[in-house]
Amino acid sequence: EDSRIDPIVEGSVIEVNGGSASPKEMEVARKTLERSRALLPTVHEDDREEMIDLNVKIEEAITSRDLQALARDTSALKELLFFVQGR
Repeated sequence: EDSRIDPIVEGSVIEVNGGSASPKEMEVARKTLERSRALLPTVHEDDREEMIDLNVKIEEAITSRDLQALARDTSALKELLFFVQGR
């Protein structure tokens, strides 16, 4: 496993300007990260690098409490997973 990615803390809630990511949004992000990490050893090197980059971006979005980045990067990772699994 790449040292640039760390597991997401269970039960994390992102609060931004009085709002927060819903538990559903956090669960989707967490499950998407888990799926991508399970596939990392099996995907082409280019896809692996993109997966790792998106994992890092999602974790940074959680840390910085950036809900837009969380939604955008989770969506991008889901699309990549669909592409990789559909090959």
